[in-house]
Amino acid sequence: NQKFIILLQPHHPLFHSFSFLIGFFFFSCLVLGAGPCGLRTAIELSLLGAQVVLLEKREDFSRNNVLHLWPYTIIDLRELGAKKFYGKFCSGTLDHISIRQLQLILLKVCLLLGVEVHTGVEYKGLIEPSGDKGWMAKLQPQSNPAASFQFDVFISAGGGRFVPDGFKHKEMRGKLAIGITANFINGNTAAEAQVPEISGVARIYNQKFFQDLLNETGTDQKSNT
Repeated sequence: NQKFIILLQPHHPLFHSFSFLIGFFFFSCLVLGAGPCGLRTAIELSLLGAQVVLLEKREDFSRNNVLHLWPYTIIDLRELGAKKFYGKFCSGTLDHISIRQLQLILLKVCLLLGVEVHTGVEYKGLIEPSGDKGWMAKLQPQSNPAASFQFDVFISAGGGRFVPDGFKHKEMRGKLAIGITANFINGNTAAEAQVPEISGVARIYNQKFFQDLLNETGTDQKSNT
């Protein structure tokens, strides 16, 4: 494999151009949170050659919210094999996917790359290096194998409401908003199958629609999915 030849042979002419990759090749990384961001981060670290352990508090994926995918995101996911794992991925004019389905796709890629994934594990804090032991994490249950994992890099992808102690949190959101979600049971009928799927309408795509809605109803909405 040419990639590993470059990483392992210092005399190779391209060795210094890939010095940033070589650093990750010897790193151990702990990623907290198996949402789309945590899973994609674990994939990238693994592709760089790092040893990656991923922790997730939940035991299953249950978020059915639908995400609109940017064109470059669709390309990225296709290159990771999303179409192989989910045949309906962005077929035709579709440019959206449920968070749950996206997590399942990324989880499969993680496992194929050798990422060690632990579910039902709660992060309780960091354990500072002492003696011959490096950084470790306090976990619940304490018997989980990941509790003995020593890492060089810690990445928290647990969401904006969860910030590990000792880390600063900066939120770029302009103002608070209220989200209303309605889930409907799919009866798998012929009529339901004919209903076209849409990723929703966001303000950035149709500003006039949302301005008219504000003028008529007095509600300042960000998106309708």
